[in-house]
Amino acid sequence: MKNCLFVLLLILVCFPGNAQNGHLFSVGFSVGFLSGASDEIVYRSSSANSYMSQLTWPFTPLFYAGIDAGFNWQGPADSGNVFQAIFSGFFLDANVKFGLPGETGMMEDRDWIRQPTWALSHLSVHDNKIESAMLAGVDLGKSIRLYNEFRLSVFLSYNMMYYEFAARGGTFLYPELDGGHFYDPSPENVVTYKQFWQILSPGLSFYGVFNDYFDIEIFFKATPLIMASSFDEHLSRTLQIINDPMYYGLYLEPGFVFTFRPASNFMLALSLNYKNIRGTRGNSRYRYPDNSTTYRNVGGAEYSAFDLGITAKIGFGG
Repeated sequence: MKNCLFVLLLILVCFPGNAQNGHLFSVGFSVGFLSGASDEIVYRSSSANSYMSQLTWPFTPLFYAGIDAGFNWQGPADSGNVFQAIFSGFFLDANVKFGLPGETGMMEDRDWIRQPTWALSHLSVHDNKIESAMLAGVDLGKSIRLYNEFRLSVFLSYNMMYYEFAARGGTFLYPELDGGHFYDPSPENVVTYKQFWQILSPGLSFYGVFNDYFDIEIFFKATPLIMASSFDEHLSRTLQIINDPMYYGLYLEPGFVFTFRPASNFMLALSLNYKNIRGTRGNSRYRYPDNSTTYRNVGGAEYSAFDLGITAKIGFGG
């Protein structure tokens, strides 16, 4: 962290913030919503891709509010300064979003634990609530001017996501041996689930200007560099399922940002992106009050969500 701050300070010192050197800073406030789901998975064995259990925790929708901050430096097109030639186009963007607690759909709990194993044996549906949620990200990269104000950017992105869910009551469709079909109207939580993601990905984006007021950026990220952890607590069974850590899989994120600039130092941005994570797996520890057992590589997590937001930003520098 100290090394990163030193490099950023060196850049700022070498290029004083004046109109000629093109230092651009921005701060903003965002609002929006997510629509999607997190999946909690138990695989049938360490080498199998078939499910033994799947809990789908939806957020449809999850409203959020957040803050953004960014730095961008665009130097002269033809500069004899070596530092300017290297660092022109450098940018650093950071954001954090806080989800608003509330009802976010119905959690579905599916099991395949009877013969034949391909047939669904147990299904329950529960009222689902988001207790807390936070998403944060940092992008660090460099843009290359293609023509006039059209630019291609390459960057490294770090994203973090944390969700905390709770399910209560429910409708149960079980075999007769396990209780049959019944409804539980209780307002008490029956299952809680916490899921935490960390993702490091390269990215590529294209930026284009329509006119003095409108511009657009289209981007894409992809990576297998994923680390996740989760904590499931079945309250009625006094069972805790701990998956920590889970690794790898495939993360994909396409998206775009459409910006309106009514003034030189103010902008409104409409953003839409889609995040998809598949194949993240790790060991599972099943912990009861009097014993604990670990199963190798049978725990899994997946994620899929659209993110639609509006950001108001104030820029300064130039």
